[in-house]
Amino acid sequence: MQTLNAVAFSMCYLFFSFGLNGSDLGLPPFITFNRLGYVFVTIMLLLHALRFSQPQKIFVGKADKAILRIMYMMIVWSCISIIVTPYPHQASVGKLVELCLLLYVVITTMILLSEIDLKWINSFFGSLMIINTIMLVATFVYLVRTIGVAGLNNLYLIRNSFSNVSIGLNRYITGLVFSSVSSLAFAFRVVEGGKTQRVLSVLNSIALFFFTVISGSRQNVISILGIIFLTSTMLRRTTTWRRNKVMLGGSSKRTLVLFVLLIMCVTLYLDSKGIELVDMLKARFMTTTVQKKSEIGVVDPRITIIRNATVKIKKRPFFGHGIGSFFSFNGIYPHNAFLNIAFELGLIPVAILLLSAFFIMMKGFRPGQIVDVQWVGIYTVSFSFFIVGFFVSNIFNDLFYTKSLWIMLILSNRASKQAFF
Repeated sequence: MQTLNAVAFSMCYLFFSFGLNGSDLGLPPFITFNRLGYVFVTIMLLLHALRFSQPQKIFVGKADKAILRIMYMMIVWSCISIIVTPYPHQASVGKLVELCLLLYVVITTMILLSEIDLKWINSFFGSLMIINTIMLVATFVYLVRTIGVAGLNNLYLIRNSFSNVSIGLNRYITGLVFSSVSSLAFAFRVVEGGKTQRVLSVLNSIALFFFTVISGSRQNVISILGIIFLTSTMLRRTTTWRRNKVMLGGSSKRTLVLFVLLIMCVTLYLDSKGIELVDMLKARFMTTTVQKKSEIGVVDPRITIIRNATVKIKKRPFFGHGIGSFFSFNGIYPHNAFLNIAFELGLIPVAILLLSAFFIMMKGFRPGQIVDVQWVGIYTVSFSFFIVGFFVSNIFNDLFYTKSLWIMLILSNRASKQAFF
């Protein structure tokens, strides 16, 4: 039952990570990944309730309470913003409903993950990695069949081939990054797995990195590097972890060597096809960033969005223009969670949100004395994903409503319960 529960929850996590519409997969448009996620979570909650004849105690840690306070504050402030806004037709009740559904998923996740063990963790990450592998293979097969290997050097062709994806290319890659948490867990050996799983984790990581590079997605490259750096740093600071030689010990060193060799092989293959990886990195990341241009070489619209939105925020700094009103006023999506909240709800919710997240982050960096070293890695990986996703990815994308972000924080809190005093 635990294994089935973990596999089902990995599917929920996948649905919430990508948020694709049915039309992207040739299905009716009303079938969306988010709606499938809600259905899966509800079924799992009902099955969980049927398993126990007596009410079960739900573990609610300090981080859980902080999450709930954030959600309650956002819902109350959203209601106020709709009431007091002078632009009621631009505000969206649907966005408020989405926020309430986010709270529902958060509470349900807290219930479902109240009692999990290492077997559940292994099943969750194992099934997630299989799904991640399938998604990456399907993505590369689609890309090569659409534009060919030589077309990988043409950024316009790459981005145009994903122009019909409802959520956009950058958001799709963000979904791949969220699902790659499993590959990172196996690559860092925080989840026990065999040689096949470790090799798959390396291949997935390389595939994700190269796909992010050739697509010119700067925010996701920053996120990937940030997650790896933060995870490595936190693991190395854990003396027990180092003493047990889990981090970069034994077969992990061989994994690292394999990782480097495979990158070299891919680089040589691309070079034989006339694709210079170094020149690609320079053109798609360094040059465009210095010139303040977008991925396709035009003036970055995010700069214009921030300037226009800032002017309007100054006019209504306390309660904003009403939840869900950003697109109505600007004709474009914000691509920045903090800018979006400041525009729609005002500066006070942004300040509360940042302070609460900062509190969670500082507590997370000082978790306490280690009790079970096996849970330390799970805690580190999931906590790193949340921190980088919240403080970095939210600057380039609006990920506040992404359920996977909060699921990672709840998972890190459950691991913290097992790992530390």
